[in-house]
Amino acid sequence: MHDYIHFGGGSPSEELINKICGQNNNYYDACYPTKGITGPTGPRGPRGERGPTGCCGCRGATGATGAKGATGEIGPRGATGPEGATGATGPTGATGATGATGAKGATGEIGPRGATGPEGATGAKGATGATGEIGPRGATGPEGAKGATGAKGATGATGAKGATGATGATGAKGATGATGATGATGAKGATGEIGPRGATGPEGATGAKGATGAKGATGATGPRGATGATGCMNTQLLSAYSTPSQFGTNQTNLIFDKNGVNVGSAITHQTPSSEFVILEKGIYSLEFHGDFTPVSGEQFPLTLTVSLYKNDMPIKGATSIHVFSCTAGVANIALTTPVKVETVPTTIKVVGDASKFTYTNIGLSLCKIAQC
Repeated sequence: MHDYIHFGGGSPSEELINKICGQNNNYYDACYPTKGITGPTGPRGPRGERGPTGCCGCRGATGATGAKGATGEIGPRGATGPEGATGATGPTGATGATGATGAKGATGEIGPRGATGPEGATGAKGATGATGEIGPRGATGPEGAKGATGAKGATGATGAKGATGATGATGAKGATGATGATGATGAKGATGEIGPRGATGPEGATGAKGATGAKGATGATGPRGATGATGCMNTQLLSAYSTPSQFGTNQTNLIFDKNGVNVGSAITHQTPSSEFVILEKGIYSLEFHGDFTPVSGEQFPLTLTVSLYKNDMPIKGATSIHVFSCTAGVANIALTTPVKVETVPTTIKVVGDASKFTYTNIGLSLCKIAQC
């Protein structure tokens, strides 16, 4: 075994090694001593400060490999000393024998999650997996909006008539199709003859207005009447009605054949007739109701207009219009409106307008509600 020679730091030069060890020795033989028997591993001491790099002595001859001693117990880990400066990289030593695997240490605490790294490149597409089982059918989604009707295609040529097949069994009755669009109103037919009227005779013509008579002498003032208890206001009211079914056509004046309540003398009505005469100025409330039906054989749709008239002119805002699509059905029409009477006498009537119709259960009430 050679003694180590101190060169005062750093690696010895090749010339100095040759002088010490001879030309036939290499650097390792000059700088490392002969390997002795490996003794048992002692406890690991604390890490000391890194000292200056010493000079290696000459390497002695390689001795026989001694038997491997028993592995000593791992001593307690000493405190970590300060990290020294990085030394020069030494030559790679021979690979030692693999030691026995130590016992697995306890799992350390999970460290904090690191920052998300950049997204990696997309990997190659994997092989297509086996087709999975068909899943259950999902719920039916909402019906989409109806698309626009496409243009009608050109009519194809009529094919040859095939042989008549055997009569098949009668199929179940299909669902009723949607009602088609209403066709254009046909031309108005000629007005049929009005049938004979019922028991009520025709209304007579209004006679000519007589000459105004001479003004009579002013009569003596009568005695003042006794003052009575406060009662109702000076009510002026008349109601009339008719229940049998009657026929009507264009611009028909509705006939009322019975009078109901009649209070005062400001309103008159001769039965049966269509005219109500107002003899006092004021504000009047008019209320009408009645049931109307179309006549079979008419062109449909049939439009019926019912209006209140004052002196042969329709009162604004006192008109109701009903359209019949077929002969079935009854239209109940009601009208309510105030009317101002500034000249007397004033005539009120109800007028129905359609090609052919019937009316029943009609009623009209006139009531004075204020002075002008």
